[in-house]
Amino acid sequence: NIMTTSIPFDPSLTLMSVVEPHKLANLKELAEAQKPLDFAKDRLNNVLRTHYSLKMVYAEMINMKVPKEDLDLFKENLEELENAVVAAAETYGEIAMTACAAIEEIKDK
Repeated sequence: NIMTTSIPFDPSLTLMSVVEPHKLANLKELAEAQKPLDFAKDRLNNVLRTHYSLKMVYAEMINMKVPKEDLDLFKENLEELENAVVAAAETYGEIAMTACAAIEEIKDK
C-alpha cells in the first residue's frame, strides 16, 4: 500500500504568489520528516481495520451457530492479530516521539 505524501499546508502557498525557495525547501523537509509517522499510522490503521473486520466475521460465525471448536484456529489467528495491533501501536508511539521532535525543530526554522 503506497501512501502519497504532500507538501504540508502553508498560507504563503497560494495560486499566483511568489514562493521563496527556502520556504519550499523547508516544507519539503517537513514532509520528509513526517513520512515515517504517516507510514506507521497507516500500518496501525490497516491492522486495526483487519482486526475489526475479522472480529465481525467471528461474531457472524458464532451467530450462525458454528461450533466454537471449529473456530479454534480462526480464534488463534485473531489473537495473533491482536498482538500485531499492539506491536503496531507501540511502533507508532515510538516513531511519533522522534518524528514530532524533528517536525517541531523544522517548523522552528
